[in-house]
Amino acid sequence: MMTIEKHWSGMRTALLAAALALGCGDGAGNETTVAAAGSAGGLLRAGGGASGTAGSDAGGLAVPDAGSAGELLRAGGGASGTAGSDAGGLAVPDAGSAGELLRASGGASDGTHGDDAGSGQETRLPACDIPDSQLLPTIHSEATLLFSVAGGMPIEVGTTNDVNASSPDKWLDQTSLTLPSSGTIEVFARVAHTSCRPVLFEQVYSIEAAYPGPVGDPASTPIALDDPSIVGWAVGCESLELGENSTDPDFQDPSLALGPARRSSYDVVSMGDGGSITLRFDPPITDGPGWDFAVFENGFSSTFLELGYVEVSSDGINFARFDSAYLGTEPVAQYGNQSATLFDGLAGKYAQGYGTPFDLWLLRYRPKVQSGDIDLAHITRVRIVDIIGDGSAEDSFGNPIYDPYPGAETAGFDLDAVAVIHAAD
Repeated sequence: MMTIEKHWSGMRTALLAAALALGCGDGAGNETTVAAAGSAGGLLRAGGGASGTAGSDAGGLAVPDAGSAGELLRAGGGASGTAGSDAGGLAVPDAGSAGELLRASGGASDGTHGDDAGSGQETRLPACDIPDSQLLPTIHSEATLLFSVAGGMPIEVGTTNDVNASSPDKWLDQTSLTLPSSGTIEVFARVAHTSCRPVLFEQVYSIEAAYPGPVGDPASTPIALDDPSIVGWAVGCESLELGENSTDPDFQDPSLALGPARRSSYDVVSMGDGGSITLRFDPPITDGPGWDFAVFENGFSSTFLELGYVEVSSDGINFARFDSAYLGTEPVAQYGNQSATLFDGLAGKYAQGYGTPFDLWLLRYRPKVQSGDIDLAHITRVRIVDIIGDGSAEDSFGNPIYDPYPGAETAGFDLDAVAVIHAAD
């Protein structure tokens, strides 16, 4: 207790000295009032006015009670919590809006302006953009996260082993971060600039040596075509762009990708090498708890896997792509095999009859989501883009991606269906 009193005594002395140095008021009512100890830190330097208010003289300084920690009002007249009609009011609101700075030249603290013709313009610091980085449900050992933000603003990053923490153990002035080889870690990032209020990137990463394996692996996450969580399927095809080596017309009908999955090697759309298809959903897909939709390919085994990027959109114009990781280092022959433990975040991870699930929440820091161009509560389109398997395509970490190559007459990703798990009301 003595330590606390000593702390506040020092603050009172410093604030009083600062107020006296300002030379506030015109000689009328320049009293200094120190609030009762029951409102710790409550210091009022008023140019006239009752306790708890700042009077009409310019330069009133009020520090309210500890109930609104960090709330600082530099008011030129007006009631406590407001900036009055005199110019020069400065308010820093409570800790509930950390870092939010309001500079007022008269008017109430709720963002309204005063009536004085000579008052300046109020400026409320905008929220900073949130840095974006790779997000996957599980991430591989010693992965390097790269952080970016629009406009090239400076970025700070940090980590903690306490997954319930609200900040890192230490902030570092850098735009990349290499994760440890195992364990669970929470990662933070923010823009560090005085022109805006920082908003945190936060993600808990589960670090594993390999990614979940095929159907039957305890860590795998397939969605069976008859899973009761499925509430709908694609209802229309927005576009189909066939890539190279898709020459069989029996596999070029986009309607084959609509409706429920069929666990068939033939009732599919073969997109060709580098081809793509965009499907429509009504009602839209929405971001709910856990997985939100699943993509079904027609792989005839758990190791013959043709892969595709997955993208979503609310308007058919602006799309965001899910992050992916691929750890394989060797090319895959035309009918070659590879393990599902080598990759994640790509459609085609599971054999026919089982969909690869995706969680819209993992896109929350994408620039187009932050700007409002994409609404994760209202996803009307899903696009699948075939990955040319020669290593020319890359994952989100810059690693080459391999899958069976070169293709034949039904080359590329063979789309069976896309299931909806969470639909908008």
